[in-house]
Amino acid sequence: MEHPLDRLVEIIAKLRSPEGCPWDREQTTQTLKPYLVEETYEVLEAIDGGNPEHLKEEMGDLLAQLLIHIQIASEQGLFNIVDVLNMACEKLVRRHPHVFGDLKFDSVEEVMVHWETIKRRERGLTLNDISTTSVIDNIPKNLPSLLFAHCVQDKIERVGYKWPEEQKILEKLTADTDKLKSVCQEGDLNTFEELIGTLLFSLVSLARQKNVDAEGVLRRRVKEMGGKSKHFYSD
Repeated sequence: MEHPLDRLVEIIAKLRSPEGCPWDREQTTQTLKPYLVEETYEVLEAIDGGNPEHLKEEMGDLLAQLLIHIQIASEQGLFNIVDVLNMACEKLVRRHPHVFGDLKFDSVEEVMVHWETIKRRERGLTLNDISTTSVIDNIPKNLPSLLFAHCVQDKIERVGYKWPEEQKILEKLTADTDKLKSVCQEGDLNTFEELIGTLLFSLVSLARQKNVDAEGVLRRRVKEMGGKSKHFYSD
């Protein structure tokens, strides 16, 4: 029996062939970028929805998008599906020496610090090259802001930095909120913007310590408010 992944690869290749779909044939990796983003967010929404059938469908759509990009690269002689799968396998094995090698770690924190060390070696960085900038350079800058803050904090923590404990964060939030009240009365817009950014960054840090996805929480809240707003105009 043909493997479903092989079948999907063949379907994508057929769609891109001269006998395939005119729309699929004219697409490039650039023109497909919006669809890749859309399918990614649909997967995230399906995860939040908690419906396994819907999630299965959306994951299939996302996988198809990835395979179209791989097919285009294959047509250009850049790489193919085998190259992508081999690279993924090699990377996972290389970055898990405690599973596929002889290293032993006593905590998740040790695993994550070593993970970042391996990634820096892969990029040709030495210990002398390590800085906050080099750690976050490879984080996509176009991520949603709360998610970007989460990733930055996570990356910095992985190289050994310890963010303040929960109580310290709460104290800072209280102090910055008090400052915000004064700034609102004074009308200093620049300081107001700076404090809003500081508060949001601290809230993301607090959410991370509670294993809460700040981006997802805010997105759900916005949707809830959007649903409630329908009642405002129902009459």
